[in-house]
Amino acid sequence: MNKFFLLCVVITGSFLNVTSQDMPSEITDAFRVGDAKVLATYFNDNLELKIIDKSYMTSDKQAERIIEKFFKEHPPTSFVVNFNATRQGSKYGLGSLLTEKGSFRVNIYFLDDSPDKKIYLLSIEKES
Repeated sequence: MNKFFLLCVVITGSFLNVTSQDMPSEITDAFRVGDAKVLATYFNDNLELKIIDKSYMTSDKQAERIIEKFFKEHPPTSFVVNFNATRQGSKYGLGSLLTEKGSFRVNIYFLDDSPDKKIYLLSIEKES
């Protein structure tokens, strides 16, 4: 029984460490308060953006305007990072965005060789 308890503590500790290590706090804060300008500082020059049911291949400047419009239409009330990981060399984070108009699942993918966490894909999907 003690070994099982110890194993659960180790697994939980490892999971918590993984979920807190990769997402810069500026990104989580930007989602939490709806600051498209700060969020855009992490955009790659060109990125894929998926907002609810629309997809865009866009520049960082255009993506900033699209996100700004989203935040105006869906004012955020909270944002929580649920998971961060690296898979096949790609870093990504998954989060939950609560707005005045509903809940959204946020997927953020970072460039493999980007030490400054450049986002190349951002997806915001309505949760059912």
